[in-house]
Amino acid sequence: MVTQLRLVRKLLLHVPHRHHKNPISFASCLSLCTDSSTHQEREEQVRKLRILLQQQRTATAENLIKTLILSKTSPFSSPNDLFTLFSISSPSLKQLFTNMLLSVLSSSKMPVEALQLYSSVRKDGGFPSLASLNLLLEFLVTCNRFDKTLELFEDIVDSGFQPDKFTYGKAVQAAVKIGDLKRAREVVDLMKKRGMRPNVFIYNVLIGVLCKEKKMRDAEKLFDEMCKRNLVPTRVTYNMLIDGYCKAAELEKAFGLRERMKIENAEANLVTFNSLLSGLCKAKRMEEAKKVCQKWKLMGSCLTGLLIVFFLMDFLGVVMVRV
Repeated sequence: MVTQLRLVRKLLLHVPHRHHKNPISFASCLSLCTDSSTHQEREEQVRKLRILLQQQRTATAENLIKTLILSKTSPFSSPNDLFTLFSISSPSLKQLFTNMLLSVLSSSKMPVEALQLYSSVRKDGGFPSLASLNLLLEFLVTCNRFDKTLELFEDIVDSGFQPDKFTYGKAVQAAVKIGDLKRAREVVDLMKKRGMRPNVFIYNVLIGVLCKEKKMRDAEKLFDEMCKRNLVPTRVTYNMLIDGYCKAAELEKAFGLRERMKIENAEANLVTFNSLLSGLCKAKRMEEAKKVCQKWKLMGSCLTGLLIVFFLMDFLGVVMVRV
């Protein structure tokens, strides 16, 4: 500010006489000095970033970027503004800076700005790294921007860029979240067509939505396909199928899968038992439900002494069972 006032004083010394048609006001001088100061600060911040990247001090560079995009007093009007100036001044570091800025925007929960940056990079003929794109896709799914997730995925595929399993997984997850199972299957088909097999995460996403819709035969097919490809089902996989069987009133299959969990050394948890108990209660099989509660209580030290309160519904009303 002191420097600005000195510059204003110098400018005012050269103010024309009063008869001049356009005298320079104090406010005008101050505005000129402020603009000059902001320009200098912008150049200085870009210079700092360039040096940090050249020295491979990525953590420090990321912190500086975060400060510049979040600060209310930042000399940059937007992340895109920062990207543009850096790209002009340091073209050799443009790709590295693009990936870092996109990652910082995703981790800072700024979806609009992240997508604007992606659009600018694409219009400029560039393309972010797969790692930064995957981070953006994961962030968009996390903040429920499922349509944007799919739009981004389609642009990635249409550009000829080769996604990995994580990229496909996020697209499948987004399609399932908006209730578009057909689109989710199309993503999986595209994945297979390109010589890439679905992983456990993708199978779990599809099995989960099929179980919720009580399409247990389709869920079983995917489970069998998964096992044939030597993919190991997780506890999440088993829990979703058991819950689906219980809600579809197929209790024998639910308990059969529970036995398979034992054979495969997949440990049951509270979610597993809640599904089994819920299924038994709906089927009015109260004695069996009580036995499950007893087994639940005897499971390991982690549940010892735990008061399990479960509401069992029978023909006479509600019975509270404590084990």
